[in-house]
Amino acid sequence: MILYCTKKLADMLPSPVEVIPNEESFFNWTANLVRFGRKSFLILSNSQTKYPVIYAGLTKPQIKNLDVIIKSTIAEHLAYERVSPKIIRKYLDELQSIRYAKLSDRKWISTLIGWNQRIDSFFERNNGEKESCHEMTGIICDDLVKYAGKNDYRVPIDEMLRELKSFANQNIFSLRAAKYRFKIKNSKGEVVRTLTVPLPLSFGIFNKIIAISFGWFENTPYFFTLTDKKTMELFHILPFKSDIANELYDNEVQLTDFNPDDYEIDYMRGDDQITKVEIKFLGMMDGFNMNRPLYEFGQGIASPDGMDPDFYDDFKSGDLDAVKKDLPIETLEWIFARVEMAKHWSQPIVINRYLERVIQRNPGSYYEK
Repeated sequence: MILYCTKKLADMLPSPVEVIPNEESFFNWTANLVRFGRKSFLILSNSQTKYPVIYAGLTKPQIKNLDVIIKSTIAEHLAYERVSPKIIRKYLDELQSIRYAKLSDRKWISTLIGWNQRIDSFFERNNGEKESCHEMTGIICDDLVKYAGKNDYRVPIDEMLRELKSFANQNIFSLRAAKYRFKIKNSKGEVVRTLTVPLPLSFGIFNKIIAISFGWFENTPYFFTLTDKKTMELFHILPFKSDIANELYDNEVQLTDFNPDDYEIDYMRGDDQITKVEIKFLGMMDGFNMNRPLYEFGQGIASPDGMDPDFYDDFKSGDLDAVKKDLPIETLEWIFARVEMAKHWSQPIVINRYLERVIQRNPGSYYEK
């Protein structure tokens, strides 16, 4: 492996760096050292895919063990993406010893420097916590894409996982997963979504998955209820911590902490108008080859976030034509716009696109042991 270093990092190394032509290889990386507040951050980027990884809190004594830090940081980020440990080990074996060289690609030096401002503002909000490095990586991958020819923009994480799969010549994910059906009942029918979700998963991120599947993106209050089918004992899972018995914080409860065959699960969303989603567990599977939820089947269009499902159906069907005449034009236009957007958010391709990064972009919603 060749690590192409910016001058700032090269000046920190105990030995001079080599002068080697910069080569875009899947096994080479670039590196920059930046300081935010009192901490130094090592920012690595794969030379071919531009996939970035970040190490927070690098100290001068650690420079002596930089080889180990670089490999472990790459491994941690790939594990965060839920890549199989076997595949990660295989990739690291290819890196072998690290040669340090001068980064001379001016375009990429500019890109690395351009990341600094975005990373600086992010870590300022997150107090430079090491645990937030994965989230920052996701933001870079989503927002700062690599430009390729013919106006083709490629997201670095997609490129990294694609190349990793090609290198391994096999699926790079093999996860345990659960299949669920979400159902909303109203006076005129049902709205149904069927999804498979990789595990482990907290109820905090489960909320986001349910919301995306129905096209809900507002900051709307919600909670889960779990009822023991035998004892009828009731648990509430909330988006905040509570001292009350049987009220649990959603980021600290994993889906499989409750045997799905023994509990009825409902999801309540809304403030003045509550929408109830019945959740049906359909079974477990091993060897799921995706690191994100998969929307598989859908029926119907869900009402916009915060709008009563029956009002939504009556509005669409024309049952409220008399009421529409009395509404201000601004209100009527707002309702029509939301109804049209509900159609857009119900498309499978749109739902799956928003599900792609829902787990990795919400690290605080991982199951916390």
